[in-house]
Amino acid sequence: GDIKVEGGIIGHPLPPGETQYAATARTARISAAGNVAARFVENAIIEAKKGVHVSESIVQSDITGLDQVVVGAKGKKGRILGGRVRATMLVTSDFIGGDGSGPTRVAVGINPKLQQEIDAHKQRLDAKLKEHGDLSKLVKLLQGRADKQALFEKARLTLKKVCEEIGAEMERQRLLEAEAKLANNAKIVAGERVCAGVTIRIGRHTPYINASTGRGVYHQGEGGELSFGTLAGKA
Repeated sequence: GDIKVEGGIIGHPLPPGETQYAATARTARISAAGNVAARFVENAIIEAKKGVHVSESIVQSDITGLDQVVVGAKGKKGRILGGRVRATMLVTSDFIGGDGSGPTRVAVGINPKLQQEIDAHKQRLDAKLKEHGDLSKLVKLLQGRADKQALFEKARLTLKKVCEEIGAEMERQRLLEAEAKLANNAKIVAGERVCAGVTIRIGRHTPYINASTGRGVYHQGEGGELSFGTLAGKA
């Protein structure tokens, strides 16, 4: 069944706003105002306003941690096998993808909720710009028509209002894009391997991994390009 935890606790006391889901999350839906933690997750939908921490594996699940998703713990290898995992700043796991795991998609670099708002905002702005174009044509057509002065005045006032709304929408767009740029330092860390068949997304870059790569970090380079850097070997 569905399990929903908002700003509460299960298992043992935690600070206010923190959420701990300490049992196995299997075929579950969890929404948390803080963090979500589990030993492993399978066939689940989890959304946390802070982070998601899984000590063993995420299997065929849809996971969103608005700050980060960390898979693995001391003495345990973390695995992401199939499904989708998203975070704003960091996703880290020892293994990402695997044979027979199904499509595995991992994305960082933009707050998923922010991206939804940016997309919805763009649709509204496009609609307002179209309305502005249509009204401009109508005002031009009616201008100077003595028999259409009432209609002309109504169209003119509506056009003025639409212009103001476009200005407000463009300012909101600027603020949203500035907020999105805060995620430029986002990264995906693979402690051991990224397997073939994984789709990695950093910001707006979305490469498909055709061959397994070793341990390393995917991040956005200084020029905005997608970069991969190897991790130092284990001591």
